[in-house]
Amino acid sequence: MREGPELQNELVQLALKEKNWINPFWIKAMYLGNRAPLPVYSNPGFAVPDVTHQTFQDYFTYAASFIQGVFDYKSLIDRRAIAPETSTGRIKPQKLCMSQFWNIFSSYRHPYFCMDIMEIREIPVPSMEEHVTVMYKSMAFFLPVVLNGKIRSQKELAKDLHHITQLADAECDNNNLAVSAITSINRDRAALAYQLLQRDETNKKSLNSIKRCAFVLCLDGTVSGEEMDNPMERRLVHMITGGGPKHALFNRWFDKTFQFVLTSDGCVGVNYEHTAAEGAPMFMLMEHVLDFISSGRELCDTLRETETAAYRIQWRLDDELNAVIKSAMEEARFTEELDLKIFHYTGYGKSYPKSKELSPDAFVQLTLQWTSYRLHGHLLCTYESASMRRFINGRVENLRAATPQVLQWVATMENKNASEEAKRKAFLEAMDHHCKIMFEVLTGYGIDNHLMALKEMAEHKYEKVPDFFSNHQFDSMFNFHLSTSQLPWLKPNCAVGYGPVIEDGYGCAYKVSTESITFFISSMKSCKNTDSSRFRDALKKTLDDMKTFTEAIVRWEHRVLEDGK
Repeated sequence: MREGPELQNELVQLALKEKNWINPFWIKAMYLGNRAPLPVYSNPGFAVPDVTHQTFQDYFTYAASFIQGVFDYKSLIDRRAIAPETSTGRIKPQKLCMSQFWNIFSSYRHPYFCMDIMEIREIPVPSMEEHVTVMYKSMAFFLPVVLNGKIRSQKELAKDLHHITQLADAECDNNNLAVSAITSINRDRAALAYQLLQRDETNKKSLNSIKRCAFVLCLDGTVSGEEMDNPMERRLVHMITGGGPKHALFNRWFDKTFQFVLTSDGCVGVNYEHTAAEGAPMFMLMEHVLDFISSGRELCDTLRETETAAYRIQWRLDDELNAVIKSAMEEARFTEELDLKIFHYTGYGKSYPKSKELSPDAFVQLTLQWTSYRLHGHLLCTYESASMRRFINGRVENLRAATPQVLQWVATMENKNASEEAKRKAFLEAMDHHCKIMFEVLTGYGIDNHLMALKEMAEHKYEKVPDFFSNHQFDSMFNFHLSTSQLPWLKPNCAVGYGPVIEDGYGCAYKVSTESITFFISSMKSCKNTDSSRFRDALKKTLDDMKTFTEAIVRWEHRVLEDGK
């Protein structure tokens, strides 16, 4: 590509000026420019252990404590009082950039045609007024939490939450349109709905109220998914989709960074708009909130009980908006197609590959590649999220697992005529190459972000984009049929998952524990080429075969040593 040196030079010059040269390109390509709906295709869900509510008052009391727990963590963020994290692993430990934490309560993804905008509001410290948006029965409510610089008591908050449910029950009828549906659809169609909505001043004010809230609290009925046998799968699907339009999908506002979900039967979790930050802030926040609740703490700055202050957020809808919302509610039925399976493998965990001096993550990634090859006859273009927080304002880079070395290995493994030596050699080459890429990516030498930046610069610089960036091969490099991420922060009895990033793909988050591995596998029921149950079953066999194979390598090497004596 003759334009390459020129583009590279411009990128180098940009890097000399910016603290982080990739983020402006990466965030647009990964999130803001993506036209796919946020539920399933972008926003992950996180379910934590259930709680027990004996009465509805218990439910409101728990929700009030939850709100205070979130604001307790928010105060640490506002004061920049969170202790810096330190990297782990084989690379020299170093402190990680904490910038992802700073905007998680002040960010909002506003849909626009072709490219969304990430809006970040300035929050004074200390803040004199703060509120949350409460969703109940697909209606939005304004709930003040901080008044005159003082946080309201849990008793006051619980009283207001009860008042919200009474208001909604009095106003609710089956003909109500869910304005929130516009946040669950294709982003260009969402942009049109926003445009129509904001023509009216009342709607503009209401939308601004939701944008400026600290977070959204979703008070749901019972958890959806009665037809699912696995309770953990039910909880996680509910966090990702709310169970679809027939259940609680419209009791969400997907454009806000945090939507905390509390069901009346004790399911607890979050739906997370991913543009502002990676998973670490979400995990750390939820851990803090749950510890806050279990400790029985209460923040109480108010000197006297205030009057009920919550109210319903109003919308003025004309015929055109009604039609758009009805269309959005129909379009959102795609969320019913999510097929999610949780697979808890107990044959071994990270202690086994470590005992063979193999990288546990590389071991799992090669297993996923072999599984894909067995199911589809070829490798799948794979995304594995690798943290870039060793660098200022760092987000992630892609650690590419589908390499020529891996292809050579899986093809050799499936060749009945291949010798033990050929399989061993191919495996070690694939493993070594994956670990080499892992080191390069984590130290800033990955290729995806670099190529993404060069393409974005070319699109703005040249009237005709160079063929290198516009051919099918380049596009297919970024068409990820297998989207994966390791979950080192995940606690026991919790679940994290997301849908495939493309309709005919898989999502596969995983937690590697000492003696087990848990996989959160997703696909779309509407796609005939993918099937989460088939993937799970093939993965089980491949995990078993990986242990048999790697143990055979050790036996083979011992035999060679004995023969050589």
